[in-house]
This record gives sequence, C-alpha cells and structure tokens, in this order.
Amino acid sequence: MKVKVICQQCGKIFSVYSSRIERGGGKFCSQQCYSEYLREAMKGEKNPSWKEKKKCICAQCKKEFFVNQWEFKKGRKFCSRECYAIYRSEHYKREKAPAWKGGKIKCICKECGKEFYVDPNVKKKGYGIFCSRVCQGKYMASHWLTPLNIRKKDKRIRKICKECGKEFFVPPSQKDHVFCSRECYYKWCKENRKPTMAEATCDYCGRKFLRDRGRLRDQRRRGQRVFCSEECRRKWQSEFQKELWKNPEIARKRRRKQIPNNFELRGMRIIQNYQLPYKFVGDGKVNINGLCPDFIATDGKKKIIEFFGEPYHEPKNTWLKNVPWENQEFGRKALFSQLGYDTLILWYSEIKNMSDAEVADIIKKFHEK
Repeated sequence: MKVKVICQQCGKIFSVYSSRIERGGGKFCSQQCYSEYLREAMKGEKNPSWKEKKKCICAQCKKEFFVNQWEFKKGRKFCSRECYAIYRSEHYKREKAPAWKGGKIKCICKECGKEFYVDPNVKKKGYGIFCSRVCQGKYMASHWLTPLNIRKKDKRIRKICKECGKEFFVPPSQKDHVFCSRECYYKWCKENRKPTMAEATCDYCGRKFLRDRGRLRDQRRRGQRVFCSEECRRKWQSEFQKELWKNPEIARKRRRKQIPNNFELRGMRIIQNYQLPYKFVGDGKVNINGLCPDFIATDGKKKIIEFFGEPYHEPKNTWLKNVPWENQEFGRKALFSQLGYDTLILWYSEIKNMSDAEVADIIKKFHEK
C-alpha cells in the first residue's frame, strides 16, 4: 500500500510503498534530490570518513600546502609538478643522479680517425665505431663490397654488363641476367633490336604508314582502329561521339538527369510568374542537333532561350583550357538555326543587375518578333 510522504530535500509530496519506509527508504522523491542531500550533508567534516589534511612545506619553493593523510604518509615533498621538475633538474644532474655511470666514453672513428663521444649503453651494444653514417658508408664501400673481400657465405655470381661493361653481382636465381640495369637494357634494345614493320592504313585519313607487326596484329585482333597519329585519333573520336549524340535514344541514356543551377532557376521563376510560353528542358528531355537547350517554346514556335555563364561559354573569361565551338554563342545559334530555330542568349553578366520584369520584357520581345 502506498502512503504520501514529504521529500527531505525539496519538500515535494510523493507516494511510496510502506514496506520501503519500514526498510529505512522513501525519504527522497528522486535520485537528484538524494544526490543534492549527500553533497550538502556529507561535505567536509560532516563526512564520517573525514580526515584532517596535513600541513607540508615544499622542498623547492618553501611554500606551505596541505595534503591528504595518505599523501603525507607516502612522503610528498612538493606543492606542484613544476617545483618537482625544477628540483630534479638541479639535484639529479650528472654525478648526483643515482644512475650515473661516469658519462660518455671517448671513441675514435675507424674511417677518419676523428675523436667522438658516445653513451656507455651505446658502446655496450657494439656501436661507437664510426662518428657518422657518412664514414660508415665510406668504410663499407671500400672494405665490404669489393670483389676481393666478398663474404664467404655470399653466393652471388659475378657478371659483366653487355652494354656498359660494368661489373655487377646477382643471386643464383638471376644468373641469366646480362644487363646491370634497365637503362642499359633499353639502350641496347634501341641500338641492336630492329622491329619487323608492316604497312597499315589510317582509319581516319587513309594514309599508309609503317607500324610494328606485333602491335598491329594485336590491335586488329582486339577490333581496335588504327591511326597514323594522335591528331587523327582525336578527330575520329570527336566526329564519332558527335554522331552518337545525335541519336536521341543514346543521348537520353548517356545524359544524367541534370539539376538546374541558380541562373536557370531564376529563369524558371520568371517564366512562371509572368506566364511566358516556355518550359525548362535542360535536364535532357529535348535533344536538338546533338545539343540540349535550356528553354523551348510551348506554343508551336521554334524559339529557344539559353542562359549562359561566362566561365563555361565565353573563351575570354573562362578557366577551361578550351571551350568547344558548339558551347559558344555563335556556334550554338548556328547549330540550332540549321533546323529552323531562333535562339536568344541571356548572359549572366548582362542580366544579373536587371529586375525580373526587365528580363521578362526581353523574352516577350524576342518571342513576338
């Protein structure tokens, strides 16, 4: 059975089972009130396990500070880590340090005879023979790698390079090698190997030229086209791709669904607000002569509107290396005019400071003429 009690911390009335009160509980309405009560009732000297702090004097700065009894029993002598670090740097230096072993040991470099010093543990590990890696490298080059001082366990085979005549060593697994490096191999092949050439015909310009027989055979077997130069390959690729884009089905599959940019969104807003007879087709819905216009007339007239930004359509103000002719103003108008379309080009720099009403007037005049 539940009974109503008052919280000893906040004074709130709450219900609790009588059995819980009999066990000594039910004094607080929540864990938060219980925690706040303990924070106040068990603070400092009110805590049963309270032990008074001990007074100490810092061995470095002589400042008084208080520590817990367990820290005092362990023999704490410093008020902070800074004082401890300063004390260690002054009283545990060189001979005063417990691990001092007499300092660095004097050594003489085996290559240049220069005197240098190393720690005892470095000397114990077998180092301290050379003063630097430079001296170590010179010593190894003059004593360990000459043909007369090759180690007995080394089973490398001595060879003479077929191209430069340089002596080199190879493991038994490479006993058939006759060149010391790839550079020598390529140089020898360039001077001595004469590839068998075959006559081929360029698939673009029809000019006859010579090509390596093996390479020509591989290209024909894979069904690849053969060109006399990189320029012919690029021209053929450009014309082939243009023909493919003229096919509406292929263009629809290749073109991703494009999202209109902010410039085109403004045009859509103007057309919608002023009820102009145009619709947005820049997402690939319409393909004209291999190109996709931005807006096209919906009342039967052959009218097209393009929203051009300078970075992608103006060769003088672009960061692109080359702006294709069909993406420029003159090229776009010429290609659309072949099929009887009249084109209006709206440049971003020209209409960015115009109001929507002014842009709508330009479109209306273009549509009415």
